[in-house]
Amino acid sequence: MDVREALRSNAAVYKAHGLLKYGLFRTSLLVNEWKHSRSGYGLDGLPLPPPKLRYRVGGSFDRDVFQEIGKSCAQTIRALAQRAGVDLDRSVEVLDFACGCGRVIRHFRDHPAQANWTGSDIDAEALQWCRENLGGIAAISQNGFQPPTSFDSDRFDVIYSVSLFTHLDEEDQFRWLTEMARILRPGGILIATAHGSFTHQQLPAVEAGKTNLEGFLYRTGQTGKLKLDGLPDYYQTAYHTEEYIRDRWSKYLEIVDYERRAFGGYQDGIVLRKGLARDSVE
Repeated sequence: MDVREALRSNAAVYKAHGLLKYGLFRTSLLVNEWKHSRSGYGLDGLPLPPPKLRYRVGGSFDRDVFQEIGKSCAQTIRALAQRAGVDLDRSVEVLDFACGCGRVIRHFRDHPAQANWTGSDIDAEALQWCRENLGGIAAISQNGFQPPTSFDSDRFDVIYSVSLFTHLDEEDQFRWLTEMARILRPGGILIATAHGSFTHQQLPAVEAGKTNLEGFLYRTGQTGKLKLDGLPDYYQTAYHTEEYIRDRWSKYLEIVDYERRAFGGYQDGIVLRKGLARDSVE
C-alpha cells in the first residue's frame, strides 16, 4: 500500500490531511490575491482572472502556467479540428463547453467577425468574470448541472470541451454526450479530452488495474470545503481507456480521431463527428 492509499484508507487521517492542505491553500490564496492586485493583466494584454478562478480551472495559482496551458490547448484544438477537415476560421458557430474563466477561449480572440463563439459553464462566478472581461470574444451562457442546455438543436459547427469528461461519473458523461449530439449540427465535431493510459500511472496499483480491466474509473477525493477547487462534490476525477471510449462514446457520435497525450502531453484528445443522419440513441 502506497502513501496515497494509506491516507484514503483511514477517514480521520484523510480528513486531517485535507485540513492541512486547506490551511496551506488559504495562505497561498491570500498571497496570490495580493500579487494579482498589483498586476492583473496577461502577456496577451487581456485581463487575467483572479487567483481563485485560475486555481479552480487548473489547480494552480501560477499566472504563466494558466496562460501557457490555455494557449497550448487552443493550438491543439485548432490542429485536431484541421485534421478532421474543419477550419475554425470558417466555422460559424463554436461552443467552448465548460469554459470556466476563459482559459482557452481568450486565445481565440482573433476569430473572424462573422463567426459566433459561445462559452458555457456551471460556474456563475467564472462566467460573470468572463462577461466583464472577455465579452468581446464570446457570448457567455450558464448551463445547469444536468442537460439539457438552452441551446437549440443542430446549432453548433464545433464544440470543444477541455477537462470536462475527465471529472464526470459514467452516467453523467453519457448524458452530456447525448446533449452534445443534440446541439451539434449534422457534420459538426466535438473535441473532448480524457485521462487516458498515460495518466493511469498516477493511480494506486489496484485502481490502475481496475481501470484497465473495466475501461473506466471514477475516483472520489475530498468534498465540501476541503475540495479546494470550489466546484460541486460530484466533480471528481475520471479515467478512461481508449478501448472504452471507442466502444461506448461511439454510440453517441462517430469517433474520427484519437490522439494520446494530445493536450499538454497529458490528456488524450478525442474528435467525434455527428453524422448527416443519425438514429436516436437508445
